[in-house]
Amino acid sequence: MKKQLCISFFSFYFLFSSYATSLSEIVSRENLSLLLINSKIINVTTGTVQPKLVPEHNFVKVFVTAIQDQLKPAIIVENVYLYRKASSKIGKSWTEIEQLKLFNEIRALSTLKGIEYYSASRKKMRTFYEDSFVIDKPETKNPLPDPTDLVLPKETSLFAWQKDLTFGGNIYRYDYKTSDNSILFIQTNLTTLSYGIFPLVAKENLKSLVCIIDIDEGLLLYAVTFARSSTVPGVEGKIKDSFSNRTEAIYKWFATKADKIFM
Repeated sequence: MKKQLCISFFSFYFLFSSYATSLSEIVSRENLSLLLINSKIINVTTGTVQPKLVPEHNFVKVFVTAIQDQLKPAIIVENVYLYRKASSKIGKSWTEIEQLKLFNEIRALSTLKGIEYYSASRKKMRTFYEDSFVIDKPETKNPLPDPTDLVLPKETSLFAWQKDLTFGGNIYRYDYKTSDNSILFIQTNLTTLSYGIFPLVAKENLKSLVCIIDIDEGLLLYAVTFARSSTVPGVEGKIKDSFSNRTEAIYKWFATKADKIFM
């Protein structure tokens, strides 16, 4: 039922494709200033709350609303980043070839292996994914090479096995969606995430959405993690810090991909 609900919302993407626009049109005046100065904004909230940093972009808003309504999360972590293209590409929409190249780059999940994030608890850099690769299906977990498309799909999915140093090895589903000026993917856990001996996040109770929007100033990356987790004293803070710092690592990984295309 949950999966059907998500799919029904995902089908709305046909209604909301749009072309590149200005950053000032999709973020508030306050957030615009912060992004132009710092190139990033972070928001962490708990309890019965709504996301606060969602861009004014119908494509991403549909999916965020669907996940929020379906999951009713206890933790929401939002990160917004402004990636600046080379000066020669500022003010120009990405080409179909550039969008396809970026799409294939961010589906190369094997390249996540070894990326690092800053551990707030340990106060040092730490490996995020010890291993990461695409698999055929959750039941058999046979490794597959990173997929490559010759034509940009409107939607596609894959399964992955990923081992990180906080939650161990787990299986995830990645759902990818595209519009004329955006690429979006949602990572969903298909196995229970545990912290040591504590089971924290049940199957399909963690969803991380990343949307890349082509704008005049460069690329806007909006990432939000929704988690409905068990309450374990002293662990909630670690979860929030972990999700925020991990998104920072994902952005740096994304930036290396974008540099190949837009620099």
